[in-house]
Amino acid sequence: MPSGLKYLPDDQIFGGYKISDLKDIYNNKGLSGVQEALKGKSFEITKDIHYFYDEAGNIIKDSSGNNIIGIDASALTGGKAKSLPTGAVYDLSVDDIRKIDVTTKYSFINELERNEQVSAKNKFTILEHLESTGKADDAAIKALGLSTKKELASNYGLDLTKMDDDLATKYRSFDYAKSTGASDDALRKTGILPDSDLSYNFICSC
Repeated sequence: MPSGLKYLPDDQIFGGYKISDLKDIYNNKGLSGVQEALKGKSFEITKDIHYFYDEAGNIIKDSSGNNIIGIDASALTGGKAKSLPTGAVYDLSVDDIRKIDVTTKYSFINELERNEQVSAKNKFTILEHLESTGKADDAAIKALGLSTKKELASNYGLDLTKMDDDLATKYRSFDYAKSTGASDDALRKTGILPDSDLSYNFICSC
């Protein structure tokens, strides 16, 4: 029997099951049976895991900066919910994050370098959360390291009075992707053409 089960009290909850139930499954179906049982509930039991972020959209770490402490997985074990860690501004559950599904609206994120994808997902997920709750003011947007509508209008020569949410989304995505040094393929995914395409079109039209 896996030591993770052997030494746990029977009434403790893990993965939506009592340990006693998992022990019974193990005795009847072996380790593969336990794995299948947990896998079957994985979507449901993980929805209440919470992530805590600072104002810039970073998951909270300890003072050393090496260890992530901004995760509350007490829902997996039925334990006491974790208190909001110092520096946390945003609290989103896995269920919240799934509902936002940020890479559908901001498909350019999938084209970024792998180490940039996590940061971008966090920032734009929080932005969507703020917009859905009516709290996406300029201060919060700038704290995330994203550009406000006023800044986008100024930077790209746009008419602020004619900038709707859809246009702002495209230019904010483009602006952020460009700041990460993203490829032209990533920039095109934002709905705004990169400079290289504009230069090519200008040359070909001459």
